[in-house]
Amino acid sequence: MSNIDTTTTDTTTIAFTASGTVANTPDGTIDWESMYKAKAEETERLSAVLAATRASTPATDPQSLKPKITADRAKALAGPAEFLRMTRDQKIQSVGGDPKSVSDEGLRKLFGRGADFQLASDLARSNPAKYALLKQCALITGAYGM
Repeated sequence: MSNIDTTTTDTTTIAFTASGTVANTPDGTIDWESMYKAKAEETERLSAVLAATRASTPATDPQSLKPKITADRAKALAGPAEFLRMTRDQKIQSVGGDPKSVSDEGLRKLFGRGADFQLASDLARSNPAKYALLKQCALITGAYGM
């Protein structure tokens, strides 16, 4: 079923679409060519708007969202004996986190056993860099999966 309604006046047929009056011919036929050209012009204009938007928005590099030091790398750099001597705050600082802003309860809620996956997913979408850092903090403190 077509979404074009035609209305005939005394000598003119007018074709209507969702965007309004599209074709108006005196002989009573619908001017499909003008409708096609109008749609092509609109598509070209919208493509130009999208291209301008993409050009003005800086692309996010997936590598920039990864933490600079991972939990495994921090453990390897410190060595097994030194890592076991480190305090919780030192472990969090070793992956680039701020111990005062990272709580064990918050890490367990995001990454522990019975985690709130909706909350974690929302954080990953809204702030991927913070999500990656908190995940490394959970890994290095042992809250991941516990």
